[in-house]
Amino acid sequence: MSKPKERYVVWGVLEDPKTQRILVVANRRRGDKVNWSLPGGLVDRGESYREALTREFKEETGLLVDEDDWSRLYTTRFKQRNRASDKRDVNSNFEVYFGTKWSGTLDFSSDPDRIVEHGLFAKRYLVHNLLRRNTEAVYEPLSEWLERPWRGETKHFRYRVEGYGSKRKVTHEQSWHE
Repeated sequence: MSKPKERYVVWGVLEDPKTQRILVVANRRRGDKVNWSLPGGLVDRGESYREALTREFKEETGLLVDEDDWSRLYTTRFKQRNRASDKRDVNSNFEVYFGTKWSGTLDFSSDPDRIVEHGLFAKRYLVHNLLRRNTEAVYEPLSEWLERPWRGETKHFRYRVEGYGSKRKVTHEQSWHE
């Protein structure tokens, strides 16, 4: 059995301090499906999470956010096991940051991956509903923060997924504050 593949992913909760609205983006996926997410993406080798988030925001939204303005909200470790026989196990490591300062204007035309189609600053209840179709490890921690925001401490979440397709079973293993 091979060692699980490690993935590092970062997202940002960018909130307009005047309206308390949060930026979400619409992503065009395979099969011409659209899903909503926070801006963010994969952390490149040699990048910090904050560096990657600053880069992803510029690429996906055109907005400039200084990496020192991000504060970490939570981390999620998502272990995927017993996937299809032709796929390796995966450990996904997510970090989500909070920010309220940016410069520039929204521009979705410069995404080098051509995935982000558009976005908007949305009220919390709309963010909650738009992101509902994401996997549990993405949706549940954000949903918890949307309902009862915390700042100044990092919360940690752990999930384990066994199987795939209709036999997929997700277990929320634990949560704690740092």
